[in-house]
Amino acid sequence: EVTGSLQPWHLDSGITSLDIISVCTFYLACLQSDIKNSQNSCHVPGPCIHNASCSMFFAEKVCPEGWIMFSHSCYVLSEKLGSWDEGRDDCRSKGADLVVIESLEDKVQHNQYEYAWIGLNDKEEEGNWKWVDGTPLNLKNWMAKQPDNGGGNPKWGEEDCVQVETDASWNDLSCSASIKWICEKHTTE
Repeated sequence: EVTGSLQPWHLDSGITSLDIISVCTFYLACLQSDIKNSQNSCHVPGPCIHNASCSMFFAEKVCPEGWIMFSHSCYVLSEKLGSWDEGRDDCRSKGADLVVIESLEDKVQHNQYEYAWIGLNDKEEEGNWKWVDGTPLNLKNWMAKQPDNGGGNPKWGEEDCVQVETDASWNDLSCSASIKWICEKHTTE
């Protein structure tokens, strides 16, 4: 059994913070399969992210167990479903918060994501999007015709919270919808 967390992984091509969900999925597959070897590493030769092969090396005490390190933060994709507030509460209970996406260098070409809450909302003022750390929205990666606050359809209600879509684009959604979420914890190393 492997314990600990991931040191930065090595890819044959670049990776952005929006690839975190893909890597979380790879990590879970690594833990649940026979691709681990005696050196506590995983290697998948086929397409992983951006058609690259992936290698991961497990290390002790960089991130909490089950979390993935990328740059100077640790990330985890929740296993359960919940509202945006439930996701944020869960992240905070772990000394983290919902993920803040600061850069988008490349767009993901393949569907390797799950729907998940990110730390962006306009709960205080409609149309004034802010990250959970208080920073305003500068980077925009909305899917077509979004954000639309439900498009005026009462069926959808107010859409003040943001989910990352399966193609890594963003969609505003009712904060009470029940989906997974991504927590981010900054490291001190």
